[in-house]
Amino acid sequence: MNKSDTKTKLIEVGVKIILEKGYHAAGLMEILSEAKVPKGSFYHYFKSKEDFCIAIINYYSSEYIEKSLSSLLIKTMSARERILLFFNNERNYYLRQQCKQGCLVVKMITEMSQVSTPIRIELQNGINIWLKALASCIKEGIDAGEIKAIKSPEFMAEYIHSAWMGALTRMQVYESVQPLDNFMEFLIQQIS
Repeated sequence: MNKSDTKTKLIEVGVKIILEKGYHAAGLMEILSEAKVPKGSFYHYFKSKEDFCIAIINYYSSEYIEKSLSSLLIKTMSARERILLFFNNERNYYLRQQCKQGCLVVKMITEMSQVSTPIRIELQNGINIWLKALASCIKEGIDAGEIKAIKSPEFMAEYIHSAWMGALTRMQVYESVQPLDNFMEFLIQQIS
């Protein structure tokens, strides 16, 4: 395994374990063992666990943007349909995970945003990309007359994002997609 592959493997295993257990419960030894990387190698790739966490957030955000947010860019569908497809796909993903895995960003926000400024800034960067894509889609829908302009597209995206993050948090507490379904019902009404 070359250096790049080893670093990526550590990050992928880190994402998996942090999604399962959270940042503080994810031990470096467990991550190294599962990644099959020698104990002394970690600091060859990362300066600290905080640096590792930033790399994980960056990786997760990039993967998320490529896989999930791309549905907001499908130009063969209306903006409203794209927004609903995006959130429905997300809801179905969490249902397949039996509501146990949750969202890495939500986990990091609750565990680390007040502990580490660099991690908080990396979380902000990922969220801002998400908000920009959603606001752009909302603007298209407003311009096409299919989404009611309650406020600016940016404000609407921030509100929708905050509601979604709250629904994800409650999903983990109740181990049920019901909070996501409630969010969807409200969203459908708001963007009609």
